[in-house]
Amino acid sequence: MPLLRLLSVPASLLSVAVLTAGTPAADPAETAPPVAASPLETQAPTTAPARPWTDKASLSLVSTTGNSKDNSLGFSNEFQYKWVNSSLAVNFGGIRIETTNINRSATGLSTQPGGYVLTETETKTLTSEAYFANGRYDYKFTDHIFGFGNAAWETNKPAGLDSRDRIIVGIGVTWLDTPVTKLRTDIGGGFTKEQPVFEPIGFDESHGSWQVSAKVEQQLWAASVLTSEAAYIGNTKDKDDSLTLWKTGLTVKMSDRLALKLGYDLTYKNKPNSVGVLVMSVINPSVAVGQIPVSLKKTDSMFTTSLVINF
Repeated sequence: MPLLRLLSVPASLLSVAVLTAGTPAADPAETAPPVAASPLETQAPTTAPARPWTDKASLSLVSTTGNSKDNSLGFSNEFQYKWVNSSLAVNFGGIRIETTNINRSATGLSTQPGGYVLTETETKTLTSEAYFANGRYDYKFTDHIFGFGNAAWETNKPAGLDSRDRIIVGIGVTWLDTPVTKLRTDIGGGFTKEQPVFEPIGFDESHGSWQVSAKVEQQLWAASVLTSEAAYIGNTKDKDDSLTLWKTGLTVKMSDRLALKLGYDLTYKNKPNSVGVLVMSVINPSVAVGQIPVSLKKTDSMFTTSLVINF
């Protein structure tokens, strides 16, 4: 009976069934209309923009106790902010070295224990104390020509300097600016006000200044950079009163945050500051007659080893 029922199906329906069975099913991916890609999918991946500022802090500390007592502290900070055509740098730092001398004396009637009294006195001497702060603004007129303004303050009392303020404005040339080598020179003029610890008669604390300087930065290896900066500063009122500065440093990178820096600073002042020496009379009892100026040395140098922290 099932066979008779099948034979009774209309021929039109059988032909449709045969055609459908013989034709392979269409792939949905081929028949579906194309889908427009999302803007997020077509956009190339972007990297985070470079941070416009950098900050480096360095610290050195030496402290001894026991038979000798010495404390040495050095610190500095270098901050820089860059725009498209300009940059701002702010630096400050200082060094302080204090030495404690132990003086021993004994009084008594005998050298046997209990026959004398031992006395110890400690005298602290500040052998070095210098601090500085400066800021510099640079503006690029072209890829090689720039203008700058610089303001600086410093103090170094063991060298006879109570304070020095200087403002310089000028123009410079960038000779090289590659990832490996950077070199620039500049020249400018401005104003200086200087206050010595001991002010001799006729000292002029304010005068015009002119400056010629150069700075080079050279990458030696993948993790080390050598920097050197020199400046010659003249006095418009006294051609013999000049100041020469030279600072050089080698920085070796230990990690993304830490580095070791070796530094050497040299200062040469053609007419150094003076200290006041008290003149005592030869009569007894001795009395103070007055003070006389004694010139200090022309050259000061400093070698430092410090740990640098990059923020």
